[in-house]
Amino acid sequence: MPGSYSCYCVEIDQYKSMAEIYSEADLYYFRYGLSMVIQEVIDSQGQGVVSAHGDGRFLALNTLEESASEEAHATFLGSASTIRDFIKQYFPFTVSIGVSRVRKDYAYMSLSAQEAEEALKHKLVTGTNEVIPIVEFQPDGTDGQPSPLPISFRELENDLIYAIRSLDQQLAYRFIDELGTLQGHRSISYQWLQSQLAEMVFTIYRTIGGSLRNPIAEPVMAELMQLTTLEEWIDWLKSQAVDMLISELSNEHMEHMQKVAQQLTAYIHEHNEEDLRLESSCKALNLPASIGKQALKEIHETTFSEYLLQSRIAKAQKWLLETEMSVEEIASRLQYSNAQNFSRTFKKAVGVPPGHYRKEYS
Repeated sequence: MPGSYSCYCVEIDQYKSMAEIYSEADLYYFRYGLSMVIQEVIDSQGQGVVSAHGDGRFLALNTLEESASEEAHATFLGSASTIRDFIKQYFPFTVSIGVSRVRKDYAYMSLSAQEAEEALKHKLVTGTNEVIPIVEFQPDGTDGQPSPLPISFRELENDLIYAIRSLDQQLAYRFIDELGTLQGHRSISYQWLQSQLAEMVFTIYRTIGGSLRNPIAEPVMAELMQLTTLEEWIDWLKSQAVDMLISELSNEHMEHMQKVAQQLTAYIHEHNEEDLRLESSCKALNLPASIGKQALKEIHETTFSEYLLQSRIAKAQKWLLETEMSVEEIASRLQYSNAQNFSRTFKKAVGVPPGHYRKEYS
């Protein structure tokens, strides 16, 4: 069975105040000692890594082999408490620890790290020297007690941004259809659900729309509040968020590919008498080779070597008709090892050998 993982964000409480009391060397050893404690506790339960994340902060990934989320959650909280208690007992400071949700899919590792950091914001309410798990709740509409969400809006938001950036409309649609699992949950407050959906929409528009050359205006809140059913929200998200953003991203992508293809093909035509390679040509144009390859494929449905061959054959045809150069000289200038190889390639591309072409079309 796949293992479970959770992220911790461990923060030294009042770190700025400590910087006024202790030397930089002392702070360095405090940070080093804290990182070792975190790593040792993680290793005693499973495995993981620890990395510094700003002054007085560490991010840690803790993984377990067990598959039950409830057991893993308890273990992760226990490990975090062990870290907190050890630091309080043996160090001259305390720490607060944000703990992410328990997951199995490592595609959400970055999101888990964000959740661990976000959990620390609740220090304002909980105080310091606390282990603070991030748990997504909503009002249940009856006695005011929180109940677990049937879906995670943070994960759905993360998935939608990925699908839209990948220009994968059908994948984005499948993610949006997950909202249908909320249908029939009478305990969910409609005001809460509206706010969650609206926040997700604005985040998607800010994240993706902000990267566009001509950003799409963010949706008007009044328009969103007119949507009264989940079906209307799902349809709106597909047509006004996914379709519109993918269309704009696709247009900009194609414009970029066309520009790259134009640069690369012009370079090929200009330098086709040289020993050209995709990597060196793209380097001369300050382009990633992968982008150059992709542009030729998408715009011209060809490869670099195929386009170079076409360019050289076109130049050979021009020389055969307009100059007195011999076939041997043309072959040499176009980087062929001998006239025979050139003649074979020319005949395959044009249908007749070079000499026959010159006699027939001159």
